[in-house]
Amino acid sequence: WASLYQQDPSPEGGDQFIKRADIRRFDLASVMGDESHVWDAVCISWDTAFKTKVRSDRTACCIVGRKGQNLYLLHAWAGKLDFPALCDRVAHLSREWSVDKIHSRRIDTVIESRANGMGVIRYLEAHAGIRCQGFDPQLYGSKTERANISAGWFSARRFFVPGDDRRYPWAERTISAWLRFPTGAHDDEVDCMSQAVIWLQRMGAASINVGPRRPSTPRRADLW
Repeated sequence: WASLYQQDPSPEGGDQFIKRADIRRFDLASVMGDESHVWDAVCISWDTAFKTKVRSDRTACCIVGRKGQNLYLLHAWAGKLDFPALCDRVAHLSREWSVDKIHSRRIDTVIESRANGMGVIRYLEAHAGIRCQGFDPQLYGSKTERANISAGWFSARRFFVPGDDRRYPWAERTISAWLRFPTGAHDDEVDCMSQAVIWLQRMGAASINVGPRRPSTPRRADLW
């Protein structure tokens, strides 16, 4: 149905990006409720779009935490927002996931600096007092090349997603979007996730070599 009528095929085991069997699960409620648990770093990653028309791109956000040598998906969202609503959503999540509320040594709100992302960054800094970090994705190649960097974490079984829990319906929706890449109708969730992974790597929060920028032939083995 998804492939024929929605032009959004979702292979049962995954497409070229990741395989469902490589996704590890964890108990998010237990981890977040543990007062002794401290994240090494948390990245609130945004791939932004302003238009709300049916055929317009969506805005996507994912929050990824790093503990030791593993990465954990803590939250994800995707939808269509105009500029004011987008700024409100970014500000809300930045405050909700601040160091005052989340036990983490470092928390960064990262927004793709291409296209309209810089407008969001400037607005939030000027009117909400929220400092956001700009990220230029083209420094790390195409969407597929950036996705391949992230894919290594899954094949090494070092990327965790919340278990099947009705409290986190966004988890399975996000997995489905990842499995459809690069043939699915949307790639927003993959873009913001790969952005978070690369940011954590670049900031030295994970011991992994992302390799040369703009690799001519991206190979997963070269990234590990």
